[in-house]
Amino acid sequence: MSWLVAGSSRPSTLVSRMNCLVCIMSCLGLTIQTPECRLATNISSKRKAGCFNGIQTLLQTMPVKIEAGEKLEIATGLIRDFPEYNYRGAMLDVARHFFSVQDVKRYIDFLAAYKMNALHLHLSDDQGWRIEIKSWPNLTTHGGSTEVGGGEGGFYTQEQYSEIVQYAMDRNIMIVPEIDMPGHTNAA
Repeated sequence: MSWLVAGSSRPSTLVSRMNCLVCIMSCLGLTIQTPECRLATNISSKRKAGCFNGIQTLLQTMPVKIEAGEKLEIATGLIRDFPEYNYRGAMLDVARHFFSVQDVKRYIDFLAAYKMNALHLHLSDDQGWRIEIKSWPNLTTHGGSTEVGGGEGGFYTQEQYSEIVQYAMDRNIMIVPEIDMPGHTNAA
């Protein structure tokens, strides 16, 4: 799979096209090539996630702000990026400090920008139970009402949690949920 970023005097447009790659790449490896003529930048990878990461790399080479009508120039050259580790992630402890769905999505956007592919969500601990289990409503009634530092806490409905998972999947990030064993969790 590859993405072609076509250039002109207007801001670049992104055009998707499929490309059979002959070269052997790791699943998340990518190649970005902008020829001297600067007519197009080609982002190639074996997988969709690699192309997504290539777009993140390309965005990081561009100016933070560009004025309307200003010509956007992309530097010429070749970038080959093959991550050393297949699992690159971060942990968000929503059990101790609850974050809204919007805050979690913003965190996911940061992870995507830095080409991470896993988010470990700590959903239960002594300080809180953060995911709705419809057959066990007391888990969120009691465990969702507190957090470290005396805050009001909160929890994610099953629909909200599904929304977070889908949002992450759309950015090639896997959610790894952590539910502690009942002997370790006083919040329940």
